[in-house]
Amino acid sequence: MTSQTSAATVPRFELRHRLALALEWANVNPEGMASEIGRAPTTIRNYLSGRTDPSRGVVTAWAVRCGVDRDWLWDGEAAGPDDGPGRSQYPPWDSNPEPAGNPFCQVIDLRRAA
Repeated sequence: MTSQTSAATVPRFELRHRLALALEWANVNPEGMASEIGRAPTTIRNYLSGRTDPSRGVVTAWAVRCGVDRDWLWDGEAAGPDDGPGRSQYPPWDSNPEPAGNPFCQVIDLRRAA
């Protein structure tokens, strides 16, 4: 029995592919993402087609909204258990705009303070 080796290629997943995969993972459509991160739907489509690349800030917002690792989204490298604090995991998007549990972000009722 002989074995044959082949020079198989591995397709490269570009940023645009990971952006689309993150949307699918989070069950978010491009228009919804545009609304949630404050970009025009055309801009989102440009990101998804690879016509333009998003800034790091947009990639971070995209990752947080989709509940995926920001570093994976940016460069395709997923954080592993031994990667330490330099590689971070982001929690799923919290649709509640009110700060929770942060003592520095308390709402003060000015009617009672008078």
